Amino acid sequence: MWWIMFRNYRSLREIFQLFVGSLLLLSIATGVAPAQNPVPLINQPLVPAAIKPGSAGFTITVNGTGFVSGAVVKWNGNVRTTTFVSKSRLTASILSTDVAKANTASVTVVNPSPGGSSNVVFLPIRAAGTWSAFGPASHFAAGAGPETLVTGDFNRDHKLDLAVPNPNSNNISILLGNGDGTFRSSVEYGVGQSPVKAAVGDFNGDGKLDLVIANNVSNNVSVLLGNGDGSFRTAVEHSVGQNPSAVAVGDFNRDGKLDAVVTDASSNKGGRIVSIGCSLQRGSESRLGCDRRF
Repeated sequence: MWWIMFRNYRSLREIFQLFVGSLLLLSIATGVAPAQNPVPLINQPLVPAAIKPGSAGFTITVNGTGFVSGAVVKWNGNVRTTTFVSKSRLTASILSTDVAKANTASVTVVNPSPGGSSNVVFLPIRAAGTWSAFGPASHFAAGAGPETLVTGDFNRDHKLDLAVPNPNSNNISILLGNGDGTFRSSVEYGVGQSPVKAAVGDFNGDGKLDLVIANNVSNNVSVLLGNGDGSFRTAVEHSVGQNPSAVAVGDFNRDGKLDAVVTDASSNKGGRIVSIGCSLQRGSESRLGCDRRF
């Protein structure tokens, strides 16, 4: 069963055509025009998704959401000539020198200030059939029973941080990155019961990354709005179906605003259940309202 969270009622017919099973549409983002540019989000895969070393220069296509005019694609932290196609697509010119040797390139999108940097997507520069080796593992303490994690630049220092749901301690651990493969001591934030998966996005359009977490036992999702300094506000819970097991974000109705889709592991009864909610108000701990089920 799938639960999808939306901010408004647009393009509902398109969603019905794309998804089968049960649906829940709830808003997790603002209906108020943002005061600054949003944090962009890159959807995978990049086009192309990989390239051979020694290739000629090429044009990369980056799909996602929250792109604005003046946004730039960065290749390993270096700006590349970028063309704004739409709020969900950019293209950029990658140089032959960028792919001269086998490596793994990092690709990000940065919106003009006041804005922010996107999630990092990696593009392998590898000949077919080659493999990379890893060094010895490093271990960093989190909460109880961590199984998954997500990454994002939560304090806007251009270094990747970690968010780790802890199903046995009912919280999420935030580990701020030092940029050298190590992380600071974790800080925990309470969420619902048995958080199992998290996703990252700028849900209220304030240029700061937020979190949404699927809580498997309490049958809800927690939304934690980010402060932009690596800390988060108190979680706000919104009910979904029975035993949500995963959550992902994307612009599913193509309105330039992030939505969330949540898998529902236990209430697959056939047919469709659709719920549409009102939006969260930017900068506040607002509740979902106007909820309707079909």
